[in-house]
Amino acid sequence: MRVLSRSSVSFVLTVSALAVAAADLQTCRKIADSQQRLSCYDALSPPAAVGVTAPASTAAAPAPAPAAAGSADGFGLPVTARSSEAQTVSSRLARELDGWGPNQLIQLANGQLWQVVDGSSGVLQAENQRVLVRRGALGTYFMEFEGLNRSPRVKRVQ
Repeated sequence: MRVLSRSSVSFVLTVSALAVAAADLQTCRKIADSQQRLSCYDALSPPAAVGVTAPASTAAAPAPAPAAAGSADGFGLPVTARSSEAQTVSSRLARELDGWGPNQLIQLANGQLWQVVDGSSGVLQAENQRVLVRRGALGTYFMEFEGLNRSPRVKRVQ
């Protein structure tokens, strides 16, 4: 004798329920009177899942409060930890830097720590100490140095 797993039983019940639901929908579609047709559709309810109980309360969870617009505290953090929708962050380098290379960590004066994630490298002069981190496409970030036309792709570490 072959024993079916819980997921197999669930699948079989779902497929059979869909077949019955499709037949019921066809029956409702054939009703000409709109009020009766609506009542027929309302009478159709999805079958209850085996072993699943309905939640005790149907009240929706309260939505999280929106973050202050323009706040740069969470800029560059993963979406789950981000607290704002700022498009750029402007700062200065925390210490003088003569350039960057692959995987280099760059500390900003505002306390943020960024890592170069592409294979680029570049040389900075003393006047290139102001930076602008801007949001790119598909969740990428680029660090622009004042007076320089090269921008390494970076990710926020801290």
